[in-house]
Amino acid sequence: MKGWRKCKFKGCGKQFEKLRPLQSTCSVQCALNHSKDLKAAKEKKDWRKKKAELKEQIISLSAYKKLLQLVINKIAREIDFCQPCISCGNPKPKKKNAGHYHSVGANPSVRFNLMNIYLQCEHCNSYLSGNLINYSKNLQETFGVDLFEYINFGIIAEYPVLKPSKEEVKEAIKRAKEFNKTLTNERLSKDDRIALRKAANKFIGLYQQKSPE
Repeated sequence: MKGWRKCKFKGCGKQFEKLRPLQSTCSVQCALNHSKDLKAAKEKKDWRKKKAELKEQIISLSAYKKLLQLVINKIAREIDFCQPCISCGNPKPKKKNAGHYHSVGANPSVRFNLMNIYLQCEHCNSYLSGNLINYSKNLQETFGVDLFEYINFGIIAEYPVLKPSKEEVKEAIKRAKEFNKTLTNERLSKDDRIALRKAANKFIGLYQQKSPE
């Protein structure tokens, strides 16, 4: 199709009369230069893809687990919005942590389980090693004996081992972020707090919760 076109070679850009259907440059030299540019652009794109793949290979399973823990902890704090510290009862802690009842080091199989994580103040979490005596007492008083027994004993019996692959953890991160977007900053009832924890566990996919209703 004839007509005037702008030369596709970026170093030229002159107007030329198109004489052939596939003609995109004004001259043979510009065609060669344009071909080199296209090749360089493709190589750059391929390298970016390869670089991303190499970066993915470098990131360890442990690193992805740490990223997942951050999102899980955020969900726990959001569910417990405006709740007091689960251990000491501080109604307005300056720094809000996500405190594990069963520690990550001692029980890694439930480190991502929302039934095992509740809002806790920095002092109890970091300086009192979780303040577990009061943690236990307040879990029972807040949620009842049956649920406390599950959290205290049943959860470990149900999930003695958890060994997700890197891909499973990556997918869990994606789903945890998606679930977190559904949460709103509002104070919830104790029943809603447990219901949301069960829903989060199920949606994220690492745990199929069987805790007491």
